[in-house]
Amino acid sequence: MKGRKKMLGRLWQRLTPVGKLLVLAFLAAVLYGMYIITKPYHPIIGNSISRLVNSVSQGPTSQTPGTQPATNVPGVVPTAPVVTGPTTQLPQVVVGFDAFASYYNVILIEQLELDKKYGFDLVLLPFCSTDENCYTEDERSEALRSGSWDAMLTTLDKLALNPDIGKLTVLVDETDGADKIVVNPTVVATLNDLRGRKIAYMEGSVGEFFAYYLLNLVRIGPNEVELFPSEDVIAATDLYVNGWVDAVSGWEPDVDAAVDTGGNIIIDSGTLRVVVDVLLFSNQAIETKPETVQAFHNAWFEALKLQSEEPSRAEQLVISWGLNDWSYVAAEGDLVGWLETIAQAGLGANALAMGNPSLLTDRLKEAQVVWQWAGKSVPGADLSTLVDPSFVLAAAENPSLFASQAPINDSFLMAGRPDVPQLTEDQLGGATILAVLPLRKVEFEPDSVRLTEQAQSDLREQVMPVLRSSTELYLRIDGSAAWPGPSGRYSEDQIREFAYRRALAVAQFLAGQGIDPDRLVFGTTPSKYPNSVREEELEQDRFVQFTLIEPLGR
Repeated sequence: MKGRKKMLGRLWQRLTPVGKLLVLAFLAAVLYGMYIITKPYHPIIGNSISRLVNSVSQGPTSQTPGTQPATNVPGVVPTAPVVTGPTTQLPQVVVGFDAFASYYNVILIEQLELDKKYGFDLVLLPFCSTDENCYTEDERSEALRSGSWDAMLTTLDKLALNPDIGKLTVLVDETDGADKIVVNPTVVATLNDLRGRKIAYMEGSVGEFFAYYLLNLVRIGPNEVELFPSEDVIAATDLYVNGWVDAVSGWEPDVDAAVDTGGNIIIDSGTLRVVVDVLLFSNQAIETKPETVQAFHNAWFEALKLQSEEPSRAEQLVISWGLNDWSYVAAEGDLVGWLETIAQAGLGANALAMGNPSLLTDRLKEAQVVWQWAGKSVPGADLSTLVDPSFVLAAAENPSLFASQAPINDSFLMAGRPDVPQLTEDQLGGATILAVLPLRKVEFEPDSVRLTEQAQSDLREQVMPVLRSSTELYLRIDGSAAWPGPSGRYSEDQIREFAYRRALAVAQFLAGQGIDPDRLVFGTTPSKYPNSVREEELEQDRFVQFTLIEPLGR
């Protein structure tokens, strides 16, 4: 090999300057041909060859002070710098993302060359598009934490569990049915029935978080179920299909095999909007190149605008990008159909939410409570510092970035309120019980319908989150009052009226916290120990029962 290198070196030295130029031109033509052939099928290879063609054809360049090409970035093929002129290099933005429809907005940025328009070079890292690009959740967190990657598309709960990896800069979507928990209907009818059951999920994923959220909702501890963490959603689903577990938490299309074999979707992210996709930027990128980070956000919203206004064109751009088996977008209707299950957040929704960051810090706090309840170690952090609204708010100052049409699915909830009608008697009678919440002891002042401060706190922490995060769920509130004896001291009507007033007081409190009163149904439960003189029996009749219900056909 060494001899061959020496021989080639002698031949090169013997060439005239014109001969050397002809050889370089020939190599550049070959590389360009490879670029044209490979780019539609493998964007990473195609882009790498494109950069190499530029470097060969333009020769040595000077690097702009303060910028360095991304080298040794996990999963990214090191390439020659992108050159826009004799001495200019665009700063890179490396973005990691999974195969998920709303994340493909970054593909549109590349396909439309919006990165070049806004003055940066986008480097896409599609997770698991090759064996080399597969990373564990811990590896992904570390790459963002260290600044090896500039940004990552993921879910909000990931930041809640790892608050030191970066900052939330954009709300991407709420999944509207894409994430779900599928159960064996012969043993699980409500969420309360999950106690003692076997549950599978992809370890470290939002599927794991979704399972924990539901268990926490009905106060079933992790030690009261058998958990089966798996390497991916397909493996978790296989456990269900083969009868090893009673439930699987995951996302479509991988989890759909459980439904196809007779599983029942007990609840999904369309009913309970707790799965929120976000864009995280590394602290290093925000601190060292804020202008480039802002440029990326401008490009993001321009691409999202095109997707809203011309969804068919956006779909064709994703198809032509390639990696169709990986992206699940290979034919007309694939992307548009998928986006129907995802409530995307446009620039308007982002500006509204970012104008009140406490909405996001509250969500982060709720997610941390779930992770901690599940036994996960969550580092302490000032949650208000984990949201950086500046990039969205700056983009919102540009009217041209606002779409003239709503997204394909315009039901994004976080910054608004669900529009739900009051239930009819028939709808109420046919409603499905999803869960009975564990909160029963609601304290009132003695012989009063006035809630104590402890009761108000309990309602905020144990009832409000699920109502704020759901779109189609209603809450039935049934009051029960003690009926102290001796016989004849109080009538049945008096006790029922007192119980009703307590249920009404709870409903009024929840409505005062922003919950649509049309979602609240209240009534009474008869006393179990009427005319009792035993305090232990009377105490059992002092409660309020909260039942989450889903109307038939909604």
